[in-house]
Amino acid sequence: MDRESVETFVYQFLVEKGYSLAAMAMKEQSNIPQKLNAVHEDLASGMLLKYMDELQHFRKRENDHSSTFRKKAKFNLSDFTEPVQNNDHPSYPVVEYASINDRHKKNILCCRLSDAGVLISGGADRNLVFGNIDGLPEVAIPSSSTVITETYKAPVLCVDMHPHLPLYLIGLMDGATHIVDHKGTIVFEGPKHSKYVVRVGWSPCGNYFCSASYDKSLQVWKRVETEENGAMVTFAHAKTFRYDGSVECFVFTHPFVSKDGDEKDTDSENRESEKRICEDGVSTEEIWELIVGVRGDCCLRCYRINDPDYIECVINMNELGDDFVSFSARDLSVSHNGKYLLVATDKDRVLLISRAARCLVKVFYGASNDEYSNPRCCWDSTGNYVFATSQTNEVIVWEARTQRMVTKLEGHTAAIRDMHFSNKNNVLVTASFDKTIKVWGPDVEM
Repeated sequence: MDRESVETFVYQFLVEKGYSLAAMAMKEQSNIPQKLNAVHEDLASGMLLKYMDELQHFRKRENDHSSTFRKKAKFNLSDFTEPVQNNDHPSYPVVEYASINDRHKKNILCCRLSDAGVLISGGADRNLVFGNIDGLPEVAIPSSSTVITETYKAPVLCVDMHPHLPLYLIGLMDGATHIVDHKGTIVFEGPKHSKYVVRVGWSPCGNYFCSASYDKSLQVWKRVETEENGAMVTFAHAKTFRYDGSVECFVFTHPFVSKDGDEKDTDSENRESEKRICEDGVSTEEIWELIVGVRGDCCLRCYRINDPDYIECVINMNELGDDFVSFSARDLSVSHNGKYLLVATDKDRVLLISRAARCLVKVFYGASNDEYSNPRCCWDSTGNYVFATSQTNEVIVWEARTQRMVTKLEGHTAAIRDMHFSNKNNVLVTASFDKTIKVWGPDVEM
C-alpha cells in the first residue's frame, strides 16, 4: 500500500473516532492536505479497520498453508547480547564527533574509514580523497595540505577497502572499475561496464572482488598473481552474472552451515582458516558465499564463489514466501555471528533475514524510503544495534533484539548517500549530498 493511502485511512479513522486534535495536527503536517480534505467524499467509511480485518483474515487463512515455512524462521534472542542499559552514555553512536565540509565541491557519493583512521571519500566532482582522522573520540581533522586528492574521468560512485593491503577498489559513473593505491594512482584496470557501477566490494580475504552495474550485470574477478612485495596484485575475470533488473547491492560472507537443523556460527569457525588463507596467499582455496540483490526481485541470489558451476540458491524476502514483488533490496549487511542478514529496502522497511531458514524473521520500521532512494544499512561493533539511512536525512538506530528504535542521528541537510561503520574505531561515518562527511560515536564518559 502506498504512503498516501495509509495517511488517508489513518486520517479518516481519527476523524470518525472523534480524535479531532490529532486529525488537525496530522492535516497540518501532511504532504497531501488536499487529499485529506476530500476523505469523506471519496472513501467509504472505516477503510483502515476494513484493511486491518482483511489482513487478519488473510493471515489466519494462510497460517496452515505456510506453517512449515514460518516454523523454521525463528528469531533467537540469545543470538544477541542484551545491552547494558546506560541512558546517559549508550554504547552506540549518538554524538556527532565531526563534520567535514572541505573535501568535495559537489555531492559526496561514497565513504569508508579504515582501522588506521584513513577516511576515503568519492564524489560527483570526480575526486577520490584520502585523509587521516586522529584522536578518536576527540576527532582531529587534518589540514587540507595533508589530504591527498586524485581526479578521474567520471564521478566516483562507490569505494571499498582491501582487507589487508593498502589498495582501494572504486567504481565510476562511466562504467569503469579501478584498483588504486593509497595515493589514488591506478594500479589495475578492472571490468568496464556499459553503464555506471553502483557497487564494488572485496571478499573478506581480498582474493576476489565484484562490481555491480545498472547494465544488469555483476562481475566476479579472482586474484591470480602477487608480486614479491605483496603490494601489487593481478586479477582475472572469473564469472559474469546477468539479471532481468539492475543490480543494486551484494555482500560477501561465509556460507552458512547448519548441523542437525541448528544454526551454526560459521564466522567464528572459519576465522582461523581465513587467517591461514590470507597468510598463505592464493595457494589455498577459500569458500565464500556471494549474496546479490536485484531491483524488481523479491528474492536474494546466493552463490558459492569457489564452486566452478556457481550453483545458485535463493532467499525469498516475502513473509509468506510468495513471489509478489512490492519492494527491492537496496543494501545488505551480514551480522557479526553470520546468522542474520540485514536488508535495506525501498519501501519504508529494513528486513532481518535468517540465513539458516533463508526467510524473513523481523522488520524494522521507522526509516522513510521509496523507489527513488538509496538507503544504506549496517551493524554496530557489538552486533546489538542496527543502522539505516532515511530520506528524512537521518540515520535511524534500532536495538536488534527488540526492534526498538533507540535514537535518530540528525544533522545532515540533504540525502545521505553512503554510510560505513568502523568496528575498530567504534564510529559511524556518513556522506551526504549536503557535501559533508559526518563522524558519529558514543557519548563517552570523560
